[in-house]
Amino acid sequence: METTVLNKVRQKLVFAITEHSPLGVLVEPYVIELSEQNEFTLTYRRVNALTISDYQFAVTDEEMYLIRLAEEYTEDHIIKTFSKEQKKHQDFYKLYPPEKFKLLIRPHIERRLVQCLQMLARHNIGLYLKGRRKDHIQDRPIKIFQNPAEVTFNFLRNNDDIRYHLSIQQNNEEITLTNKRVIVLTSKPCWLYADHKVYSFREEIDSMKFIPFFTKPHITIPGQSMQKYLETFVLKSIHYYTVKATGFDIREDNPECEPVLTIDNNWEHPSLILSFCYNGKTFLSHEKSQHAVILQSNHDSYSFIKIYRNTGFEEQKKQFLESIGLVRGNGSHYHISINSNENKGQSSFHPLPYYELLNWINRNEALLKENLFTIVQPQSDIKYFTGKISLHIDVNNRQDWFDIYGTVSFGEYTIPFLKLRNHILSGRREYKLPNEEIAIIPEEWFTRYADIMRFSQNDDRKLFLKKHHFTLLKEKIPVPGLEQYNKLTGEIPVKPLKTPEGISATLRPYQIDGYSWFQHLRKQSLGGCLADDMGLGKTLQVLTLLQSIRNESPSAPVLPNIQLTLFDAQPLSRPAHTSLIVMPLSLVHNWEKEIAKFTPQLKAYKHTGINRSTTVHHFADYDIILTTYGVIRNDYEILKTFPFYYIILDESQAIKNPDSKIFNTIQELNSKHRLVLTGTPIENSLIDLWSQMSFLNPGLLGTLHFFKDHFVVPVEKHKDQNKMNKLNQLISPYLLRRTKQQVAGDLPPLTIKTYYCEMTNEQQRIYDAEKSAIRNYIIRKLEEEGKDKARFVILNGLMRLRQIANHPCMADRTMECESGKFNEVVECIDKLLCENHKVLIFSNFVKHLTVFRSYFDNRTIQYSMLTGETAENKRKIIIENFQNNPDNRIFLISIRAGGVGLNLTSADYVFILDPWWNPAVESQAINRTHRIGQVNNILAYKFITKNSIEEKIIQLQNEKQVLASSLINNKNPFLNFSEQEIINLFD
Repeated sequence: METTVLNKVRQKLVFAITEHSPLGVLVEPYVIELSEQNEFTLTYRRVNALTISDYQFAVTDEEMYLIRLAEEYTEDHIIKTFSKEQKKHQDFYKLYPPEKFKLLIRPHIERRLVQCLQMLARHNIGLYLKGRRKDHIQDRPIKIFQNPAEVTFNFLRNNDDIRYHLSIQQNNEEITLTNKRVIVLTSKPCWLYADHKVYSFREEIDSMKFIPFFTKPHITIPGQSMQKYLETFVLKSIHYYTVKATGFDIREDNPECEPVLTIDNNWEHPSLILSFCYNGKTFLSHEKSQHAVILQSNHDSYSFIKIYRNTGFEEQKKQFLESIGLVRGNGSHYHISINSNENKGQSSFHPLPYYELLNWINRNEALLKENLFTIVQPQSDIKYFTGKISLHIDVNNRQDWFDIYGTVSFGEYTIPFLKLRNHILSGRREYKLPNEEIAIIPEEWFTRYADIMRFSQNDDRKLFLKKHHFTLLKEKIPVPGLEQYNKLTGEIPVKPLKTPEGISATLRPYQIDGYSWFQHLRKQSLGGCLADDMGLGKTLQVLTLLQSIRNESPSAPVLPNIQLTLFDAQPLSRPAHTSLIVMPLSLVHNWEKEIAKFTPQLKAYKHTGINRSTTVHHFADYDIILTTYGVIRNDYEILKTFPFYYIILDESQAIKNPDSKIFNTIQELNSKHRLVLTGTPIENSLIDLWSQMSFLNPGLLGTLHFFKDHFVVPVEKHKDQNKMNKLNQLISPYLLRRTKQQVAGDLPPLTIKTYYCEMTNEQQRIYDAEKSAIRNYIIRKLEEEGKDKARFVILNGLMRLRQIANHPCMADRTMECESGKFNEVVECIDKLLCENHKVLIFSNFVKHLTVFRSYFDNRTIQYSMLTGETAENKRKIIIENFQNNPDNRIFLISIRAGGVGLNLTSADYVFILDPWWNPAVESQAINRTHRIGQVNNILAYKFITKNSIEEKIIQLQNEKQVLASSLINNKNPFLNFSEQEIINLFD
């Protein structure tokens, strides 16, 4: 740009090539004064973005850009950029001697020079030559060529040497650099000044290729260096540049492409490296070069072959790898794709362990081979098997087990699956093949088949898996007929069976389901645990099963010459099957009552007491043998000789300790089928479950040592959910549990049951002695005074016997004697607490409630208590605490204080600890929770001590309602009793 200022001086902005020491060649902006003839004068000034504004002429945007660009390679700017501290020029250059400067700083300058030269050429902005600092700017514009010059590398091979020179053409005009002033403006890409012109060259040709020819027309390579020169410089020149050769051949080739996957054995981040091989020349897939050059020599003949890549074929193979689950990583690396939960539908990957990569190759080997891929392993002493791995398993369904035959194929080698058992159980994935290659067992086999290996037995050809482990085969191995077992898991519902003939009860739908479940287990020769909530009729479901067995099996004739005891009656026929039911002593009477009530056709024999039989020959005359755990401990030597059809354990937690004698002795008993009943299969530890399941289906949960290691410690100590799920998978087909809430629709709003309790031996002795003394005393009083005057003696006697029947300490605090009823009630309470139920406990005696209060206090169990002594202002607080506090699940209430005026709908169980003469009083107590607002089904239990006055009271309630009512309605409660009836109360 030119302009005229006030003093009439004409000036112009120019850009000039300068040579700066030590920065090197630069392009810098100057303002130069012009003569009257518009010629350059010797007056000029270096300008920058600030000082250019001192001149009164317009500057274009492009020129201002070039001025600012030039500022980026001024000395001050360079020192500021490459030095953390402000240094003097001479100190800075000491830090960067010429070679270091050339390596680190000159490229920074040249990148900006290239931009400058490109913009000068593109916008036709004048460039001039200045040279060194003392040189003047030449008044002759330099021509800049925008398009790169064409360069040909010429090689002439003679017998003795090779001559090499360059041919340069710019717009079809030959350019010579020899013996001319040539200035290297930038090295790479190369920009040269020569003959007042500036030439650019392709980026791959740097200035070093031209410099030798500044002083000579060609270079001669002697014969002794010819071979190496051909293998290096000539080969590289043919690859990157245009070459004209004489004395050797250059030809092009398009050979077939072989895709290669090389395993990168980086154990933390293994991958597959994709390359393409063309007639011995390998390209990594990410290489940009589209061709390669190889040298072939034959004696004195040399040929260069330029191999071109088939980019379309290569791209197809890349897309194929992505289609089968690989993801491109850095460079030529490919990784196995994982569909992450966070990015479902998106392709993402996490580097997998080396073994998983090998297994991926095993799975895809046939597909890779079909698509022409070759798998290459890194050089190592270990060679891994990369062929196809396949597993074939056949299962035969036997009577009591599954036969499992399996073969594994590793390419040409086939081995029995059984040979991998120790590897799978110990977690060893490497298996050595006969050819010394190492095959990697697929990881999913350890998850899929470890439990099968762990729980099975084997011979030299096959595995044996017991039928109760059928869940281990589900969804893993197809098994004919397995759908019958799937009914036990609930996947296929068990078809409800009809209630068998002979049942004197109407079964509720869930009870029919339980009976049907028993029958299905029986059909498969499997044992089961019925773990229904307390009060849902486990006994009735078992009796329904035993009745159906009686119905389906014809009675057998009595064998001759059977010795009978004095009290035995000669049976006309005997049942085909005899089953043993084992229970705590306190439940024997209840079972007797239930059998008589619900299955009167079944013949039951009670094998209990100190006078029990010492032989078992008569057991075959009965459908049911009732006995206790204590008897089993003592009589197992004779009991194990009898072939029972069923052994059924009630309150089976009694065998929860695997080290106990009862567990070990009961295991020795002989039966075809087994069942257990319990409301709490797990009381303290998972070992409780192991004991009961080992009785039902021996081996189901492995040995105790195995069970502790694989389940107890991981679940109880480490809260391992996977182990918990596995355990549930094993036991769920053999454990049926329904809570009261689950079957609420099948239950009536209120169910009342009578629970008979046995006295302890000492309690029975005290009771009998007291009863005899009272009876004799009352007889004498009746004879002397008559029943009117003796009524107080009678009432006192009855009161004392009722107290002893409840707990002897109620009659005499000094008595240190256990109570059978107390023990039974406490056991029931413990069950309900485990099941998170709430219970109301009523008694006629505050003393009785106090016994339970002491028990709860000693065990820090929360409870509420309401008696006639409770202050009126505290009743509401006590009631609300029970109603609203989920941790307070027990309410002790005296039947007279809480019989009316209470609304306790949070409870769903009611315990009547002792009967009252008038059943209406008991009904009022039950109605405290069974009333409007109650959403739960109510189960009420009346606890009656067997062989006590309490049985007499129940008898009066049932048979002499009128007489029972007279006890409270008349001034003389025994007015309507005969003397004999009064005496009978004490029998």
